[in-house]
Amino acid sequence: MTTNDKNGQKSITLERFSEANAELVLSWRNAKHVRANSISDDPIRLEDHVAFTKSLLEKRRNFFILRLGDEPQGVINVNELGAGVSLWGCYLAGNRAPRPGIFPMMLGISSVIAFKWLNATELRSEVVSSNVPPQKLNAFVGIELVNRSLVVRSSGEKIELQCYRTTRDQWADVRGKLERLMPTQLRYAFEFFADNPQGAIQGYDEVGALRKPRA
Repeated sequence: MTTNDKNGQKSITLERFSEANAELVLSWRNAKHVRANSISDDPIRLEDHVAFTKSLLEKRRNFFILRLGDEPQGVINVNELGAGVSLWGCYLAGNRAPRPGIFPMMLGISSVIAFKWLNATELRSEVVSSNVPPQKLNAFVGIELVNRSLVVRSSGEKIELQCYRTTRDQWADVRGKLERLMPTQLRYAFEFFADNPQGAIQGYDEVGALRKPRA
């Protein structure tokens, strides 16, 4: 078990996508609820997922398995779009019921990566309109809905995407609201991560996808 310095609480670890964890992650990516909430609803082949993980080493895209202690909770991605803008997303590991507070913590972790380590000024997300929980979370913490668009899946189905945006200037207020939604154990783990994110990211020095923190 991994612990931090606050009362032996389990710590957050972010494990990068790799060939070593490809089959595990692929089983999550192909879960029914993940495909239903993705732009592409086609099943993903193992060889395509492995090729995808290799491509991440050369681009400003960061995909992680989120672990709390030794237990995987889900996947977080924070990708640079340019001009100080990052885009984040997440999904749960397997078919488990959501752990109370886990989605607020995932949003908090992604925001720390974007604003503190990628020097972003703006963090966006895209949500399929049928996926209601993240819409409710965004509304509660004050993250703005800025755009709606129609896209066509490979199956031919038309879906609506909702684009949300928050900024570095708004982060302190959003963080306070997120932390109120986290049970004590998750809040302690998140606070520890926010103070020392580089210590939680596996392969930070080797991959070099994340920049130095802001002064």
